[in-house]
Amino acid sequence: MKTIKKLKAYKIVAKFLSKLNKRRKDFLSRRPHRSFRITKRIDYVKKINLPGYFSLTKKTNYILLKNKKIFIGLMVTYAVMTALFIGMASQEIFNTLSETLKTTSSQVAGGDLGALGQAGVLMITTIAGGATQNLNELQQTIAGLLSVFVWLTTVWILRNSIAGVKFKLRDAIYNAGAPLIPTILLSLMLIIQFIPIALSVVGFSAAQLTGLLEGGIEAMLFWVVVGLLVSLSLYWMSTTLFALVVVTLPGVYPMQALKTASDIVVGRRLMILYRLLWMALLIVLSWIIVMLPLILINAWITSIWEAFKYVPLVPIVMLAMSTATLIWAASYIYVLYRNIVDDAAKQS
Repeated sequence: MKTIKKLKAYKIVAKFLSKLNKRRKDFLSRRPHRSFRITKRIDYVKKINLPGYFSLTKKTNYILLKNKKIFIGLMVTYAVMTALFIGMASQEIFNTLSETLKTTSSQVAGGDLGALGQAGVLMITTIAGGATQNLNELQQTIAGLLSVFVWLTTVWILRNSIAGVKFKLRDAIYNAGAPLIPTILLSLMLIIQFIPIALSVVGFSAAQLTGLLEGGIEAMLFWVVVGLLVSLSLYWMSTTLFALVVVTLPGVYPMQALKTASDIVVGRRLMILYRLLWMALLIVLSWIIVMLPLILINAWITSIWEAFKYVPLVPIVMLAMSTATLIWAASYIYVLYRNIVDDAAKQS
């Protein structure tokens, strides 16, 4: 009896190890590169012809403008729901920050910051959440769910628009939420992959307080470690962002999406990463171009008309910018994904 049980246990373990070995061989067959080995030219991953940075941006903007009514409707819907269930930046806190900055600017950097410098500091503080009240757990959950729904709806709109399907915003909102659970799971993975960057930020703050960044071999080693941590996060995230698009396809599970996305980016990761960094740069520039003049105009009108300080102009525009940024980033990533998939299909 004991011998039979041992044989059964042995078969189960052997079957499990056989499956693992098969998965490993399957994985290696899709990865021609080996660490510390020269890859044969015949095994190179085929290069893809991706659009340039400006061309990709233009293509994304063209698709958004082509469907501007639907995307504006989505932006308004998301902004209203965010304002109702989560809230937006407090105008009272924003006014307090503005007044505090004016009174203390003469002590910053040993002199007056000037209007532009004050506006810049106020903009960074406001965007970083300095004017936002602390959210409770329910509000944080709702904020995450709304962001996921905007992502799913944007991808659904783009996929059907490119396919030539006629639809309304109502159709997109009602039908886009099918892969909600897989998308949430991949979003959680994306947050985990962001941990090395978060550790770098914490380490940078601690290094500033301890004087580690003043120079010498310690500072050099610190920046090397930071560079490795940031590179690790970007390496992981470049795959997961595409997996968030792949998982919206019918019948695709999270691990399948990660596997497919990993196969898409292999051998092309730097090309993709450069375009994702370009996306981040454009987002930062757009916030500066919109918010910095707005804060200056708001300060100028408030100095003339005292009652205007109670008008939540900056919080409203900030909410609109947050919504527009999420929709544009999702559109950019989807267009980049489609270009890679379409070009790979032509080569095969």
